Amino acid sequence: MNKPTKRAPRTRARRCSKPERQLLRLGAYAAPVTVARSYLYGDAAVELRRRIAAGVYPQHSKIPSLSDLTREFKVSAITVRRALHELMYEGLVVGHCGIGSSAAGV
Repeated sequence: MNKPTKRAPRTRARRCSKPERQLLRLGAYAAPVTVARSYLYGDAAVELRRRIAAGVYPQHSKIPSLSDLTREFKVSAITVRRALHELMYEGLVVGHCGIGSSAAGV
């Protein structure tokens, strides 16, 4: 009786966005692509960045919840989440699972 051979699990490659593909073609994956101001998440990120710089959200203080920010900016939750992820990438915001987000201590 033949034993079945174990196969390695298939992994799916993550699809790259167009700006990421352009950076990969150049051979350098260094700086993030700047956000166009025409996107709603870009506007939300700019406003949150301004508030952090102005001291509305001091270092290590909690940022309002996702639902509070969606009501305030009058956008969907995914838009605010994307803006927060952009600020996390820049190091301005730190996300904590189950606790929320807070302004990073610089």
